[in-house]
Amino acid sequence: MSTQESSVQTFVDLLPAKQRQAVISVFGEKFAHQFMGPIAFIDDAKLSSPTAINFFRRDFQFISKVLNYEYQYRSWNGFDQGLLDRYGEMIAKKLESIGTLIGNWNNRFAKLMETNGVKMESAVYANAIETTVPIISGNARAYFLILKELDRLNLVAGTANLMGVINSTQRAEAEFMCKKSVRAFAAALRNEVVRLYREADRLIKEQHGHADSGKAETIAAQGKELDAFASSMKTDSATDSSLNMNNVDPSQVIDDAAAATAAATNKANGSKPRAKKTEALTDA
Repeated sequence: MSTQESSVQTFVDLLPAKQRQAVISVFGEKFAHQFMGPIAFIDDAKLSSPTAINFFRRDFQFISKVLNYEYQYRSWNGFDQGLLDRYGEMIAKKLESIGTLIGNWNNRFAKLMETNGVKMESAVYANAIETTVPIISGNARAYFLILKELDRLNLVAGTANLMGVINSTQRAEAEFMCKKSVRAFAAALRNEVVRLYREADRLIKEQHGHADSGKAETIAAQGKELDAFASSMKTDSATDSSLNMNNVDPSQVIDDAAAATAAATNKANGSKPRAKKTEALTDA
């Protein structure tokens, strides 16, 4: 074995223990030793709400991998670059829309709490986690930051509700809309990735058995991951209506939610409410 081959195979083993465990925990032992790209880390990242934690544990691995496909396929001779451009633009646009959507809800509730003299420290989630997050794609980092915003939204909405600033219906509306939009991103992403997968499969078949064996194995593995994630989403949709993407365009779900929240925010900013506790916002 050459020195170069040895260094490649043992790279993950040379990482600090916490970072090495993070890569293996999220992506698995095989991926950890085969991945050839750079890896960054968000150390001591905290998530507290069950919704954000579940998205991280269930979806982050798949989303990180498929967000890395764009860069991977850029080097494939003959791959439709226009398809990759559309993929990159869609990802950036949807992540920005979701970030704005959740941010608007957070700002709205934070202002209501401030007006009513309620502090964020008034409530906590009891089962928060602290972890090291491996980043293999810039957009995967943006997605994780979305989860952080979602985590804050759940805490802000929960605190505001517990302290009587908003009622349970308003809390549920915000949590449902934001949770559905985050899941819609995963569904929209998978739809776009299927197009990339088909294009990659086309290139492999056109080479009539002369394709690089590594590329063929990559495509086969990606096909299995796409099927597994589709099955996972189907299972989720049967138990949670906010995760149900059946018979809807997930991209439109995000656009509609972002537009509705933006309109509500603009309306609120245009009005001049009195700085006093609003009884209509409390539970009956």
